[in-house]
Amino acid sequence: MLKIGIGGNLGSGKSTVAKILASFGGEIIDADEITHQLLKKDKIIKKIKKLFPEAVKNNQILKKRLANIVFNDEESYKKYYSLIMPIILKEIDKEIKKRNGKFLIVDAPLLFETGLYKKMDYNILVSAKKSLKIARMIKKGFKKEDILARLKFQMPEKEAKKKADFIIYNNKDKKLLKEKIIKIFRKIWK
Repeated sequence: MLKIGIGGNLGSGKSTVAKILASFGGEIIDADEITHQLLKKDKIIKKIKKLFPEAVKNNQILKKRLANIVFNDEESYKKYYSLIMPIILKEIDKEIKKRNGKFLIVDAPLLFETGLYKKMDYNILVSAKKSLKIARMIKKGFKKEDILARLKFQMPEKEAKKKADFIIYNNKDKKLLKEKIIKIFRKIWK
């Protein structure tokens, strides 16, 4: 089965690209959704509580507090990342093995940082102007300082571009975005 990785910084429009691609008959594996599910598991909650006790209350992870800790301190980010990322990657592998559709789309914010892109047949980097990424995330309810803190920990697009097979600049409207995706899909799906 053909595997297409979709990566890019926060607010670039990865999920939108994934949904449009899926409309051609593909299935999506959403790394963010996998992470959200993992953060509800007792085993993970216990590990997070050991590292960041202030981010757990009543056996539940306080996601905003955890994000504040992790994205405002490099050492905390590294600890969190080394705990959660191997588990996320293992879950993505399990999901890939379970699926048997026409093609698979792996929507992963850290596609290039984690090396996950190496397991894909094709990789698409979704890019957008920084101001547009920030505006999109503010619309979703994020504060500007939180967005900037998270972007700081993501791979610079200059680096990701070297690893991508295709780059989509998502700075205009959805109609133009869909046209770009169709062109790429025709190249992939020969």
